[in-house]
Amino acid sequence: MNRNNNLNYIILGFALLYPGISNAQNFKYEAALEPVAEEKFYSIPLKPELLAKLKEDRSDIRVFDETNKEEIPYVLHQEQGGFNLSYFKEYPIIENKSVPKRYTQLIIQNKAKTAIDNFCIISKNSDVYKTAKLSGSQDQKTWFVIKDDYFLGSLYSESSVQSELTINFPLSDYPYFKLEISDSLNEPLYIQKTGYYAMRKVESLYDALPKPLITQSDSTHLKQSFIRIKFTEPYPIHKFSLVFSGPKFYNRSVSFYQVTRMADGTESLENSQNFRVFSNAENTLHVNELRAKEYLLIIDNQDNKALKLDAFLGYGLKTDLRAPLKPQTQYSLKFGDPKTNAPVYDLEYFKDSIPAQPKEIAVLEIKSRPETTLEYAPPAQQWFKNKLWIWLSLGLVAILMAYISFKMIKDLDKRKDTEQLH
Repeated sequence: MNRNNNLNYIILGFALLYPGISNAQNFKYEAALEPVAEEKFYSIPLKPELLAKLKEDRSDIRVFDETNKEEIPYVLHQEQGGFNLSYFKEYPIIENKSVPKRYTQLIIQNKAKTAIDNFCIISKNSDVYKTAKLSGSQDQKTWFVIKDDYFLGSLYSESSVQSELTINFPLSDYPYFKLEISDSLNEPLYIQKTGYYAMRKVESLYDALPKPLITQSDSTHLKQSFIRIKFTEPYPIHKFSLVFSGPKFYNRSVSFYQVTRMADGTESLENSQNFRVFSNAENTLHVNELRAKEYLLIIDNQDNKALKLDAFLGYGLKTDLRAPLKPQTQYSLKFGDPKTNAPVYDLEYFKDSIPAQPKEIAVLEIKSRPETTLEYAPPAQQWFKNKLWIWLSLGLVAILMAYISFKMIKDLDKRKDTEQLH
């Protein structure tokens, strides 16, 4: 028996005595979910009070069925917004007439009489060149030229069965436009619709945070105001608004800090945000996620009367879990274990199959769980909770190690005797 084999025996002994302990999870909180009426995907909202108890990456939360053995897969979703979205807005085609070997005539309605300088034609794919003429009218009877001999390039797309062509022309606000496309050299185009691409701002959806405690001190010597903003939990903040009272007109520089309390009692100021507040503005700031119980706001008053912060309105982006649930089953959330790893679900590869806006169900009261609770512990592991079995296990380990040590010494003596004989 060599040393490697002895080491393997030791490792094997520990593995047999302590199976699966690395997989244990100790969630600090739980919350029951509202029962569902049918089998489908549901949205489980994570309110600020719950998010404050999770890790920053939200990886320490699980959905369980009533047995607490089956883990339900989910996809984590957080609202995204604050960006411009392009979309196609159609103009009605009130006439689409084709005269063979002569022309195709479209009459397009601009019902709102909006001043426009272009519109887009969407047609079936075709590799062809044509010329066109554009006119405008107030009543569809008398027409006025806008652009003549307009050259239409190849209406060809390599990635779609449709093609788009934008026609540009002088700014016009006619309620009717007539587009005449020459078909004298080839067959007419299959035109499907006309319109234009507009931009729409997509706003983010937020949950309002609980109101914090605000304390303020003004220094006439430093000409600054120091404002402490204290929450009961480290809620995630993605946007906040400041509400002031005081002078009717103001335009001041502000510094905003996240306060971290150190073990020795000192403070660390982090994630500095520098901006200005104005009397004629909403004073709302969008930020990358902040998570702290306390913040410090410093206002530079210069030679002006101090402002008073009446309210700090904090907001966090709406966040939810999207999971497949069944009726007649009681589900619950378990969360709050900083040592656990993020789950890996196959569902992540199929999230495009989840409805864009699944029905929302309620998360009921959040409750604390015993700190000693172990999830995923096979029955064989339950004896770890019994002190007698723990001492017996340690005794067995000691005996095993003594036996292995005896064997090693015995092997060593045999090896010495063999060497002396040679």
